[in-house]
Amino acid sequence: MLDRGRTRGHREVPYLRNVNVQWGRIDLNDLLTMEIADDELERFAVAPGDLLVCEGGEIGRNAIWHGRSEYLAYQKALHRIRPRAALEPRYLSHLLRRYADDGTLASVATGSTIAHLPQQRLRALPLPLPPLDEQRRIVAVLEDHLSRLDAADAYLVPTHTRIESMRLSAVQRLLTATGHRETVLDDLLDVSIGGVWGSAPGEEAVDVAVLRVTELRPGGRLDESTAAQRSVSAGQLASRRLHVGDLLLEKSGGGPKQPIGRVGIVEAITQESVCANFMQLMRPDARRVAPRFLHLYLNHLHSRGDTLSMQKASTNIRNIKASEYVRLAVPLPELADQHRVIAEVAALDTESNRLREAVGAARRRGRGLRRALLTAAFTGRLTGRSSDMDVAEELTEAAT
Repeated sequence: MLDRGRTRGHREVPYLRNVNVQWGRIDLNDLLTMEIADDELERFAVAPGDLLVCEGGEIGRNAIWHGRSEYLAYQKALHRIRPRAALEPRYLSHLLRRYADDGTLASVATGSTIAHLPQQRLRALPLPLPPLDEQRRIVAVLEDHLSRLDAADAYLVPTHTRIESMRLSAVQRLLTATGHRETVLDDLLDVSIGGVWGSAPGEEAVDVAVLRVTELRPGGRLDESTAAQRSVSAGQLASRRLHVGDLLLEKSGGGPKQPIGRVGIVEAITQESVCANFMQLMRPDARRVAPRFLHLYLNHLHSRGDTLSMQKASTNIRNIKASEYVRLAVPLPELADQHRVIAEVAALDTESNRLREAVGAARRRGRGLRRALLTAAFTGRLTGRSSDMDVAEELTEAAT
């Protein structure tokens, strides 16, 4: 156990934490340092071939340390395993991954909220131990198959980003087509007013549902079911009562890596509702602009970063002045063209969602095959031939 909190005048050395140990790799991009006395250096050192296993969090997550010239220690949230000559470290690494997948580790973990894998329970895990040559054969065959799944997954991972990028480009072309006059946002609004938080239920004249930033969902959807229950005065409700088609601007919140400026659209009202004081109620003039068209355009501005220049940070909370925001220029095609754009974006979103679902299904299938290959490896069913994938497919089907 290394104590980072005390200064004892010893040498500062880099060390590995739980977060540095990922499945099959060790991330050295964010190493911290800690004092270790000279007579403890060997005790806490990691050496080439050591298997480092996460004791908490995602228990069993592990990677083999392959060494470097500089000294490196490890911290208490990790187990350091140095297998004897009869045990191949990669064999043990894959076995622990299987135990993590099939629930074996969860069944021996301690802790009611955060799982932990104490050393004594790690030591007590069953270890099928074929001869060393057989372990190495199993590892070689397994890793050959897993490398193919890794390559496929590496191709799929950025696909979501590519789909979103293509969608944004297409939406931009639809929303910013040349030839449309620009109108100041404020001129397109019948109402623009800040929200209100109100008081505890029953303390004011009217009980209402208050939609907060937390009710904003992906795509600008508002989830009324999680709204806070509060009360407001009759005057506050009269000036801020939400209607279908209203737009709610996120004008406060976010953080250093989370820009604000998302816009939600009210699609249904089942009870008296207002928006909270971190939001701005904007009611479009439906005679001039379709609320859905304005919603799409304003969220498009946010997605491409156009609201960043309006934001001011205060104690890590970002703020947009509504009076500045409503001076935004909005391209304004004829209403018929606006509705055509709405329909085309809806069709585009349907296709984008279909592609995302397909990518998600492929990745889930890959994870299932990975688990099946691990099962086959430790039950003597891997041969190194192409038929191994048929076995994995059968095991995957049996598990679903």
